[in-house]
Amino acid sequence: LFNSGHVADSVTDPASAAAAGVAYPFPGFSGLAYQAITPYPQISSQAPANLFLVNAGLATSSYRALVAEVRSKDAHGLTMDLNYTFSRAEGTPSNTFGYNAFADQASGSVFTQDPYLVPKLTDTLAPWDHTHEVKGYVLYDLPFGSGKQWKTSKGWLNDYVLGGWTLGAQLSYHSGEPLGTVPAGTQYLGWSGLFAQRNSSVSLANPFKTLNLNWVANPNGPDSGSLFFNPSAFSQPAPGTFSSEQHSYMGYLRNWAWADEDLNIAKRFRFGPHERHYALSLRAQFFDVFNRHHWGTPNLQMNSPLFGHVTGLCSNCAVSNRYGQLGARFEW
Repeated sequence: LFNSGHVADSVTDPASAAAAGVAYPFPGFSGLAYQAITPYPQISSQAPANLFLVNAGLATSSYRALVAEVRSKDAHGLTMDLNYTFSRAEGTPSNTFGYNAFADQASGSVFTQDPYLVPKLTDTLAPWDHTHEVKGYVLYDLPFGSGKQWKTSKGWLNDYVLGGWTLGAQLSYHSGEPLGTVPAGTQYLGWSGLFAQRNSSVSLANPFKTLNLNWVANPNGPDSGSLFFNPSAFSQPAPGTFSSEQHSYMGYLRNWAWADEDLNIAKRFRFGPHERHYALSLRAQFFDVFNRHHWGTPNLQMNSPLFGHVTGLCSNCAVSNRYGQLGARFEW
């Protein structure tokens, strides 16, 4: 039927069904030719957008990790807690942000090429999988002032100028998330999704150099500088067949890695009578201190002239341009 060209013919009576080459399922049926031959044509004709898995009961997940941690507490003024995680998150298909974990709930937003394979695909990479992740903080009390390694003979200078300074940093790094498997340029009507065929002979090395917004606005000809991967690495499967790809997310093609650093500078000193029971602290905090760019996900639509290219900055990253804030605290 797909190859005959009649797959989307309108079927409203026995005559139109015969013209399309399909059986008329029941009196009163009105839908497309492919819907007439589905197991439940009365349902298919009412929901022609995609395949919907009903009562699949498929919600599995697993997370395995190796964690290494380095901690210190006031070791020569240094306090820190840094950890490295090597992990893998797997489960049944779900959408990008972890909602609709059940396969049937996610079938409208996540491609599931072959529903008969879904019960076996419990090792599909989760869209939030980060193979490598480093997080933590570092605080360092500078060794100047009263009671420290370096000080002067003047108490006021030690207490109010040189001493009481603390530098801090919060760090966050992780490798990129797996990208959703590239959909084929031509889809089967009424199907949840057909994956593109991966051409293993073509390298998926990332040659990206820079974003070219002028080319994005008018993509005439190639622009190798904004390429994330070679578009020829994917092709349309033969008509009437599935791609050899099975999983909804690709482990071999991942999004950009993440890096973020925040800086904190604080000054604290005590004053007043009765053992200086007044305390004042001043601090300056700087977020995304290196003002990092976070590039957007490459275009994954085979029919687009932008396919394989980066077309902008990350639109849903929880980060803004570098900024800072000042704060003060008085205690008594």
